[in-house]
Amino acid sequence: MSAEADFATDLVERVVAALRTARPLFHSEADFQHAFAWEAHRAHPDAHIRLERRRSAESNERLDLLLTVGKTAVAVELKYPVARLDAELDGEPFILRTQGAEDRMRFNYIWDLVRLERLVTAGTADVGAAVLLTNVSQLWGPRVGGPAADTEFSFHEGVELAGRLGWGSSATWWQNTKPPLPEAVELTGRYHMRWRPYSTVSGVGRAEFRWLYTTVTAAP
Repeated sequence: MSAEADFATDLVERVVAALRTARPLFHSEADFQHAFAWEAHRAHPDAHIRLERRRSAESNERLDLLLTVGKTAVAVELKYPVARLDAELDGEPFILRTQGAEDRMRFNYIWDLVRLERLVTAGTADVGAAVLLTNVSQLWGPRVGGPAADTEFSFHEGVELAGRLGWGSSATWWQNTKPPLPEAVELTGRYHMRWRPYSTVSGVGRAEFRWLYTTVTAAP
């Protein structure tokens, strides 16, 4: 593992360790992004941190967070897909509603990996970090039943992702997005999925949260 990858891993693990104590859950993905950026700043007060940075003049796509310490730039993408949970922490109510569409949740994380690979290859960042926090247990558990439209995009515990990943023939929603999403993507790296516990809260609904982290480096 490169020095940049070691730095990104240390950063993410320090931030998540702090958040596990301070913020067992979040109201939204934006809430998660803001809290992550704040803890990253606390870990590295000298860092330059930018949120929602546009990737290019030709695209409306934005990078969740770009953190630069010294000469090392880390591109971070954060995801927070959720299932229903009603909880209260220290008098603060949290009302999460099921987003559904696990196929899109799976694809969106893989798409983050693809985009981070492109940013690192282009030299926009030295290393990428894809972080996902969720209480949707279908994402970390192995798929049940036969092949589905999103089978190749599954990132459950222990699976390794590499090469071409595509939609099954029964998937059509991706064709109607603006701009249309690709029918298949190509990963240049190999990624082993390892889920870790984040928090378990008292409430009604899916109370267990786990998190997943993938480091993205330049292709060998």
